[in-house]
Amino acid sequence: GYTARAGYCFVGAAEKNGIEMISVVFYSSRYGRWTDTRALLEYAFTQYDITTPMELYAQDPREIEIMGFALDDTVNGSLALGRLELGIRLPTGENAPTEDIKIIGTVEEIQALRENISTVSHVNWTREFRAPVTVGETMGTLTFYPENGDPVEYELYATRSVAAREDAPPTLEEKLDTMRRQVELAVAYKGEYIGMRESRRTAAFYLKGMPGAPKLRNMCSSLTVFSDIDRVIEEVWKLSERK
Repeated sequence: GYTARAGYCFVGAAEKNGIEMISVVFYSSRYGRWTDTRALLEYAFTQYDITTPMELYAQDPREIEIMGFALDDTVNGSLALGRLELGIRLPTGENAPTEDIKIIGTVEEIQALRENISTVSHVNWTREFRAPVTVGETMGTLTFYPENGDPVEYELYATRSVAAREDAPPTLEEKLDTMRRQVELAVAYKGEYIGMRESRRTAAFYLKGMPGAPKLRNMCSSLTVFSDIDRVIEEVWKLSERK
């Protein structure tokens, strides 16, 4: 339009790659307002960028080390030795989102996110890093915390399978399960009073060489009731996490 105070003016809008811009031109000429609007919008689009959490993650995907992998574990003909890259995907389920969220910001802001996505996200591992691993298997979750809006959770999944080594040593979980089962059988066969006392040395043997072994041996030396072995197992996990 045109007014005496504003001169030739125009309010325009444009969309490019999912980014919407609005321009306002005052004090222009009859035809200059069109070129001014175009120049403003073209400049604005160079100052802003758009991305998604999945795109940010894909630029620097997580890589984890799998234990107990087969000695011939390879990727594209090269030894991988248990190294596993994780992909990212939206979770499945009735209430799961159907599309990724959009993040719009200045070029500097988006670049900062690309370089430091860990500052606005948190990873929670839901599976032990131990072979065998099946392609597509969920290994953990990544929660992204947008500046505006609710947190969004994604699944981190195995991009390939990792076979287990046939002679791989037992995991900590397997050792503790076997120890508990052996104590349980002793109690079932000889009763709690005798079974628990005879299991003190057995339990200490399973815990040899573990973090905090002296403290664990002391706990084993006073095993009296079956629930004591569960307290020992709980302490093992606490000490292993500290390590």
